[in-house]
Amino acid sequence: MYNNFRGFQYSTNQDFYPDYFIRREKEKSTLKKLGLYTGGAVIASVLLQSLIIIAIKLFDLADRYYDDAYFSSAADILIVILGMLLPFLFFGKKMKTASGASDIPSLGAPFRAKLMLPAVIAGVGLCMLGNIINSYITMFFDSFNVELSAPDIPMAHGVGGVILTFFRIAITAALVEEIALRGYVMGSLRFYGDSFAIAVSSVVFAAMHGNMVQAPFALMAGFALGYLSVKTGTIWTGIIIHALNNSLSIIVYYLSERYGEEQIAIPYALALYGLIGAGLLCLLYFVNHSRDVKLWQNRSLLSTGEKIKAFFLSPTMIITMIYMLYVTLEYINPGQ
Repeated sequence: MYNNFRGFQYSTNQDFYPDYFIRREKEKSTLKKLGLYTGGAVIASVLLQSLIIIAIKLFDLADRYYDDAYFSSAADILIVILGMLLPFLFFGKKMKTASGASDIPSLGAPFRAKLMLPAVIAGVGLCMLGNIINSYITMFFDSFNVELSAPDIPMAHGVGGVILTFFRIAITAALVEEIALRGYVMGSLRFYGDSFAIAVSSVVFAAMHGNMVQAPFALMAGFALGYLSVKTGTIWTGIIIHALNNSLSIIVYYLSERYGEEQIAIPYALALYGLIGAGLLCLLYFVNHSRDVKLWQNRSLLSTGEKIKAFFLSPTMIITMIYMLYVTLEYINPGQ
């Protein structure tokens, strides 16, 4: 059987060790640190991105940033790299030290190369299913005359603009977000059980989107990306799926701009349900052929509630969740 987690060498499956209570407190302390570092990374990311936007305004480039899609695309690439990747690299080292896990972020080769393709197809299919569920959530709010909105993302046109847009949204965003969330956050929490690590990283991933248009999808996608990354033994799986999902969104946008939403509605629906069908079939194949790669079971002495409290009640995580809730509420518009 593959050992897909190599940190933490001691066993804690018995409650009668003399150091039982010491280990409990140590585990709580570690989780509090991981929550502190995760929240710190998010807060630092928000502050750095805000400082870059302020700098753009101070240099009288605000109009160009909001009106010139080429300029805003290039600036956003810089914002993602400096404003998100650097904070998570800095705090990620602290997460790695605190967790005792030596193999995060897991950017190595997969356990089985032949399972990568079905894993990727399964992941894309699950993301498409998440898109449909997400649309029903939006419709549910609409039925109560509540409009959900999200920040506008300017799309550049022309060959150069399309390439720049793909690089910004499909490559840079996917790579940075997966290293941050599935690499450091999920990776550092795996001693407490893969299910717990996947769930927590998905919640943080959803919260970081800061709006109800994207957050529900990000939560669902986070579970799929986390599960498939763990089962394949590398976050390259999540990066590829994330990049393909974002690429499909870009393609749909440009096609709708060129031909109109009504003209592409039927081809889009056929492609969507085709990807979902192929994804579910590949998921069944993947699960069946990766049975010997087990999710790392919880080796902690803490209950699920204790783990959640220790992680999310750290000071920076409290600030992070309150701030993200505030931002999210800004994009919920109740009807008059």
